[in-house]
Amino acid sequence: MPRSRTPSRSRQARGSRSRSRGRKSPARASRSPGRVGGASRSPARVSKSPARASAPASRSSQSPPTRQRVTRSRSPARVAAAAQKAVPNSVTPPPAESAAPSAELLTSTPKSEVRARRPLTRTAPVPVEVASPPPVNNANSNSKPAPEEEEKEKAPEPSPSGVTTRHSARIANKLRELGIDPAAGGDTAREPSPAAAEEDLKPKRDTHVGWGRALLTPMVLGIALLPLYVYSACNKKHCSIRRVPEVPTALKAWFDPVAFACVLGFLAVQVAISLLPVGREVEGQISKQGIRRYRCNGFLSLVLTVGGVVLAYYLDAPVMIALLKLRLLMVASAVTALLLAPLLHWRARSAHLLDLNSAGDTDSLLVNVSEGRELAPRLLGLDVKLLMTRACCVAAVLLSVLFVLAERGLKGESSPTLVTAAVMVAAIGVDHMWFEDTLLTTYTFMNEGFGLKKLLGAMVMPFSMTFNLRFIMVTGVSHPWYALVGCVMIYLVGYLIQRSANSQKNEFRKNPVNPALAHLETIPTTKGKKLLVSGWWGVVRHPNHLGGLLMIVAMSLLLGFHHALGWVLPACAALGVVMQARKVDAFCQQKYGAAWERYAARVRYRLIPSVF
Repeated sequence: MPRSRTPSRSRQARGSRSRSRGRKSPARASRSPGRVGGASRSPARVSKSPARASAPASRSSQSPPTRQRVTRSRSPARVAAAAQKAVPNSVTPPPAESAAPSAELLTSTPKSEVRARRPLTRTAPVPVEVASPPPVNNANSNSKPAPEEEEKEKAPEPSPSGVTTRHSARIANKLRELGIDPAAGGDTAREPSPAAAEEDLKPKRDTHVGWGRALLTPMVLGIALLPLYVYSACNKKHCSIRRVPEVPTALKAWFDPVAFACVLGFLAVQVAISLLPVGREVEGQISKQGIRRYRCNGFLSLVLTVGGVVLAYYLDAPVMIALLKLRLLMVASAVTALLLAPLLHWRARSAHLLDLNSAGDTDSLLVNVSEGRELAPRLLGLDVKLLMTRACCVAAVLLSVLFVLAERGLKGESSPTLVTAAVMVAAIGVDHMWFEDTLLTTYTFMNEGFGLKKLLGAMVMPFSMTFNLRFIMVTGVSHPWYALVGCVMIYLVGYLIQRSANSQKNEFRKNPVNPALAHLETIPTTKGKKLLVSGWWGVVRHPNHLGGLLMIVAMSLLLGFHHALGWVLPACAALGVVMQARKVDAFCQQKYGAAWERYAARVRYRLIPSVF
């Protein structure tokens, strides 16, 4: 409709502009900054039309009044340009949607009431977007936005700097998808499921087992076959490595009920003594199984067993039957180990995940049975690994005493060479039983499983250790006193190195802050432990194995150099020590990483200084 203007108003406006050229009129000076969009009027003009000001609010929805020049619409580009040229104290004007709402604000709604109707938001200030300015929310509008618009209007969480951006909102949504609460500083927003927690606790399985490893696994039977061969090759008729021993074909030559009764009875005695509430109770090293308590009464078991057999010998009991059936006893011991290995494998099905041995938890049954699925299996409340170690040491000492008594009974006296060799073997068993608590902190006890390989070693080792005694009795080897003294000196040096290194390591693992060990130099690791780089552990990486190697050499020298058969088992024992040292090196490299590399760079040799 055509616009009309009152003449009086037009002349008044022109007169004010002519009188005050170069300065603003009071009417313009009193205008609101929202005048650009037509949201408010000057108080002077409102006061000149009291009828319009007092008109009811219902008329605002009708046709717009005659005075519509102030609601002149502008394009968004012009509105943005005006906003950029505005003074810093000005407010960015909202765009004009239509003439009717503008007339409503001009005629019926005061500015304070319009502000009160606006929704109260506490979001962070958003920078002005020139291309698409935010629309004004109409207080009287009852229309609901579409669901898509509701999702767009949801304000994202503010970033840590206090300013909300689209980039920070996308990062927050991504973290929520991953189950991470961004407001909690990276903590997980939801608790892990029991299945996921159990999977995290389960050690990593070496499921891939090559054919080579699976086919070489039966070679562990050589642990029992090799001693059986040397015992059969060394008899009263001949003792030579060149001759193939005769293999008896009769079943009774291999399986004897008396031999099985002796083996099972000996193990039953060791179990009974272990269950006695006698002896000190110590805590094991903190490992995957946690902290377990052990009854260290191995020395008591040694004294009671050996003392009882010696007493039975002087009471004319047939205890020498053990020496007459050595081969049958070896077969019975090996068969017992073969029967116990599947039992321990079956029992490991109910073992805790943290007690499993990663090397024996594969997809190969042969490897699992050989390596052992469980690190420290328990039967009747007893640790089987500690029990079999105790039985091995006690049996070695017992056989040494029986060999000395047998020669004394045959010849009326014992050979100094045989006595020296027997003392060397017995000293190893006595040392292990006296310092039984130090076995709990060794690599073998803490990190290796207990399967067929360890069972055969524990059951057959006493016969391997005492083979030199049988060799001396059969061949009649004898050495002068100065040769014996030299062998004893080498043995003592090796024993002192082994015992001091093991004791030093045991005390350091039990109490790293022990004042007695404050002078030792260490290297920290990422596992929270420290590596010893001084003392014996600063000379070679495995001084305990170096001491054991010297002890093997000393006992082998007593056999002389006339028969090569006597050096078969010592050579295999030395090879086993070297392989064990390399295995421990690989394990420590994987566990300690850069700390072990620094230790290896400082201590270059594994066993023999300047050699290996």
